[in-house]
Amino acid sequence: MTKDEYLENNPIKICPVCKSLLVDEDMKIYCRNCDFKINKKVLDVTLTPKDINNLLTSGKTRIIRFLADSDKIDAALKIEKGKVVMDFGKE
Repeated sequence: MTKDEYLENNPIKICPVCKSLLVDEDMKIYCRNCDFKINKKVLDVTLTPKDINNLLTSGKTRIIRFLADSDKIDAALKIEKGKVVMDFGKE
């Protein structure tokens, strides 16, 4: 694997709040310098690397179907005031 291929599949993750490097662990990505974090699993849905990259670079994911109890919830994730929140697109 070339360096370019590696970086494409494993982009360097920068905190959107304080611009520090993020720590990438099994189930979360977090910043050591502020309270920003991304849980890789949300309501039984594991976020794809592409979803995480889009969240960090553009501030929003695609619309994802989440399961909460027996309900299906269609929402994107977005960064708002330094936190990851659901965006139901009703604004």
